[in-house]
Amino acid sequence: RNLMLLRIAQKEILLHVRESRFLWVAGLFCGLVVLGTALMSRDYARRLETYHTSLSAERRETFAVDGSQSIPRQVRALVNDRGIFAFRRPQELAPLASGLESATPTQIHVSDTRSWSRQANESNYQNPLLGLFPRPDFSYVVASILSLVALFFTFDAVCGEKWSGTLRLMMSTAVSRDRVLVGKWIGSMVTLGIPFVLAILLGMVLLIVIGGVTPSGPTLARMAGIAGLGLLYLSLFVTIGLAVSVLARRPSSSLLICLTLWVASTLVLPNLLASVGRRLRPAQSYQQMQKRGIDREVREEYARLRRENREKKISDEERQRLGRLGWEEGEAEKGRIAEAYLRSTGAQVTVSQALSRASPAACLTYAASELADTGLGYYQRAQAAYAQYRRDFREYARRLRREADEEKLQSDWLQAEEIPALTIRSSTLGETVDAIATEVIVLA
Repeated sequence: RNLMLLRIAQKEILLHVRESRFLWVAGLFCGLVVLGTALMSRDYARRLETYHTSLSAERRETFAVDGSQSIPRQVRALVNDRGIFAFRRPQELAPLASGLESATPTQIHVSDTRSWSRQANESNYQNPLLGLFPRPDFSYVVASILSLVALFFTFDAVCGEKWSGTLRLMMSTAVSRDRVLVGKWIGSMVTLGIPFVLAILLGMVLLIVIGGVTPSGPTLARMAGIAGLGLLYLSLFVTIGLAVSVLARRPSSSLLICLTLWVASTLVLPNLLASVGRRLRPAQSYQQMQKRGIDREVREEYARLRRENREKKISDEERQRLGRLGWEEGEAEKGRIAEAYLRSTGAQVTVSQALSRASPAACLTYAASELADTGLGYYQRAQAAYAQYRRDFREYARRLRREADEEKLQSDWLQAEEIPALTIRSSTLGETVDAIATEVIVLA
């Protein structure tokens, strides 16, 4: 029986290899994966160069202190007027799965009075049409194109032989139906897997050569995980094609059903189910208006205290104390509003992600982006790192101002090692495996 299974798989492999579509599929796999990885690797190398250039320029600007001014004035010019810019290093595996990296701010500016973070706006310096199309990373190519190729390979695996009469001849040899299906599945996976693995290896080499990615142990493990996800995803569509081929009467009907399932699972369901989740758990959309209202109240309170000070109703010390107290209360209230907003958006994300897991393409995207450390976990850690950086800088700024007022600072008061650093923690392999377990189970 095992010999019969191997013969069926061998027959399926030879049948595919002898056809011209095998060469077409091999060229398509290698061409799309290699071209997409090469383009994304070059983009990563450019962004990494921009990151290092920005760091050097910021360091020069930070230490360009006007020595002719007094030390208290130098301190306030830095921590209040100019502030500090910090930059986020691009993720090295983003060419394989860009995930949410494009939505994660690339830089943050902080001072003791304000802070903001933003994504570097490169749309003014590139072809505007590029914004209309998805980024051709590895996960997108596998999810949207190679899965369709897998269906083309198997849509007529059973109904085609039934239509031509060869299936009746095969079943007359007393071979069981399950071995026929398993043999065809193995043959299709081997035929698709060889060019797929070759394309992956070429893409990894380009990522290391063009992108300059360091092939360390954890990095290679993440690359292997992404490649394994791609194979699992292809095997799913091979199985779907076989299932439809068993149920359909004609190859034309099977092809139409396969195309419908592909469109629904890769193009319709991910966006549709994510939008349903947004409707089921709407997030607070007026938090910015609430924050502006608090800022307006704080400014009005400052104006009232200044008037009372001019009218000699309160002293300068009392005005400063009350003004500082009002500002701290306003900041605390804005923090509570922000926390409520983050809780509501977190619940919305959870619902949307749970619903969209009904789509294989969404599962592949979620899992691949987590393996590349560009997914939702990275986005949340980046936002937490930005918030921590704001707190660290304000503590640093207040300490400098206090020591400057007490005349404790010398001319070399600005030290690079004392300036807070932006640090975004990377996920461990264990955390990543836990994060993608649900998506892998759903695909399997």
